[in-house]
Amino acid sequence: MVSIYAIDWRYAPTRGVLDAISNGLEQVVTEVVPVDIDDALEQWESLIGVAFVTAQTYITGTVSDANKISTATPPLKKTQLLQSHSKSVTGAAITELQLIDAAANLFKHRDEWPSWAPVPPRKATIEVLTAVGINEHDSHPCRKAANILWTPDTSNLKPLLTILEEWREKVISSVT
Repeated sequence: MVSIYAIDWRYAPTRGVLDAISNGLEQVVTEVVPVDIDDALEQWESLIGVAFVTAQTYITGTVSDANKISTATPPLKKTQLLQSHSKSVTGAAITELQLIDAAANLFKHRDEWPSWAPVPPRKATIEVLTAVGINEHDSHPCRKAANILWTPDTSNLKPLLTILEEWREKVISSVT
């Protein structure tokens, strides 16, 4: 019998949000870039950041579903699942899911962090980002993370959704 938690109820709403963000990114390219490249880059960064936060919500839901299905004791940890069942980012000991999660954390908390010192609670996030070459001197770290994860057209967020969907399938398969 298939658990109700094995069904990916989050896929369609996540796809809808990412499609809307892709449309916004395309508008930035066609309408803002020709007028003001600096403003376009700032808008692009914000939209990509929101896409990463959307992805992080999907990730958190998958971890919750996996724990509802799993009989593992203690419960599976998000950090453990981010490291497993995901491809490594080229040239780093970091997985795609770790980078997505770290980019979301940075976007959410960037105004709260006085520096990039790797101290709790931001330590894990900073370590992941610096491992892939993103640092406090990058003006658009979310855009850089997107370029690491999928290229060349970062306005198309379907590759992000594919990364999430493939990871979820592997996670859920591992606990059923």
